Amino acid sequence: MVRRKIRKSAIDLYHDLDQIKASIAAITSDVKSKAKEMLSNSYENAKDRTIDVSDDVEEFISERPYQTIGTALLVGVVLGFLLGHKE
Repeated sequence: MVRRKIRKSAIDLYHDLDQIKASIAAITSDVKSKAKEMLSNSYENAKDRTIDVSDDVEEFISERPYQTIGTALLVGVVLGFLLGHKE
């Protein structure tokens, strides 16, 4: 009688463990697909923003070429001074 109860409890335990394992597999699969979707969306958003910024920079450069050259020259001089200055 006690052996039957122990055996039934063991069978129930294995059944519960199988259900838990299946639930974990389903949750893992769901999390994996959600992560892939979020990563894909983030990549697409970053790509779109990069294209927008690139277009804005091109427009700014074409509208103000001398200001762009002056700014680039100034940045180059400042960086050269900061990186090349030895004490």
